[in-house]
Formats: sequence, structure tokens, C-alpha cells
Amino acid sequence: MFVYLQNNPSAKTPGILTDFYNSNKHKYRDRFFDVETNVAEGDINSAKNAVAAFNPQNSTEDKHKQFFDLLFKYQNQTINTADEQSLLVLAKGCPYIDGTAVHQARALYNLVTGQNISFTDSCDYSQSNARLGKIADEIYDEETSMGDNEVFLYPNPSNGSDLFVSLTKTDTESVDVIINNVNGVAISKETINLVNGIGKLSIKASNGVYMVIITNNKTNERVIKKLVIQK
Repeated sequence: MFVYLQNNPSAKTPGILTDFYNSNKHKYRDRFFDVETNVAEGDINSAKNAVAAFNPQNSTEDKHKQFFDLLFKYQNQTINTADEQSLLVLAKGCPYIDGTAVHQARALYNLVTGQNISFTDSCDYSQSNARLGKIADEIYDEETSMGDNEVFLYPNPSNGSDLFVSLTKTDTESVDVIINNVNGVAISKETINLVNGIGKLSIKASNGVYMVIITNNKTNERVIKKLVIQK
């Protein structure tokens, strides 16, 4: 929801949504949204500086910071056996309690080790901070939009085959799609033709976390979506 409001200022009308957005601005969700944007655009130094300056206030925030520290080690090719074990501990967590860092850690662990593990959620639903109402936000992609045009990317997580881009407004004929790996390097650049607002993209990528930049060729508006590939 924070990402949706970040990309849709007009939705921040006075009330609960505005209070929610203002209470999270310059905090955890906002900081890591910026970090993921930096990574997607290849600005790794800014991402590292932001993570280094972040002071976690709870276990969920701490796990997210741990993930990015391990991601940067992987990018620098300095990740070691102890780091792999830390990544595995994160990957075995509960996404409803520990946040999206769990799914990110699972994809990165399989990428680092060359394995193809299907992890099982380890959840204690008695914990007070279990976010059962946010299953879609945590497992799948948060909704983002181009103005009043909702954009969806599915399936996500993906098994690495066909990927679909869907826009709620069907008057857009095509979008440019760029897929960047965790190093900010583009592995795919395509223009996708849309039929009734839906287009298909065939991807060839290994397990991992990717950033998908989708640009509306009619309005030049852009969104960045996080994609997890887990075969």
C-alpha cells in the first residue's frame, strides 16, 4: 500500500490512507523502497549508503537490512560460507512475520548455492506482529501504477517461463520492459504489444531477484516491479 501511495499522490486524500503514508514516510518502507529503486537503476553505491545508515527498530526491519548486506556481498563476490548460513536462516523464516526479506533470501540463497530448494514457511501465528492480512503484498508484488492505470506483473514468484504484464486501462498499445539483475545489469529489453491491456514476455533467467522496469509508451510513465524467479 505504501508503494501504491508513493506512486499515486492523488490517492493520498485526507483520512486513514494519508495518515498511514505520512507515518511511514522517511521510515522503513520508504527507505527500502528507495534502496530497491537504486538497485534496479544500477546505483549500487546509493543503495549501500542508505542501508548502512538505516537503524532497524524491530526484527522485521533488521532482517531486511541483513538481506541487503548479504546481497551487496554477493554482488562484490565476497560472500562466504558463514554468510550463506545467515542467508539460509533468513530463507527459513516466516514471510508473514519477517517480511519480504524471507522471499528475497530464498531466491538469493538458491542463486548463490546453485540449488533449487522449495522452502516451507516456518510460521508461529501466535506472534502479535504476524501480518496475515498482507499475504498478497508479502508473497507477490505490491500493486504500483502509472497514474490511475494499475500495473500487474504475474506470476510472481515466477518459474522462469512466461511472464505477463497487465494494465487496467486497455487503451495502451505497448510498453517497454527492462529486466535488471541484482547487479543492476539489464538481462532483457523488449517492447511488448498489449491486447486488451495484457502482454506476454518470454524470459530466460536463473533463480534470483530481479527488478522489472515497465514504461508506458503512450504516456512515458514508469513503474518498477520486483520479480522473484524460483524454479
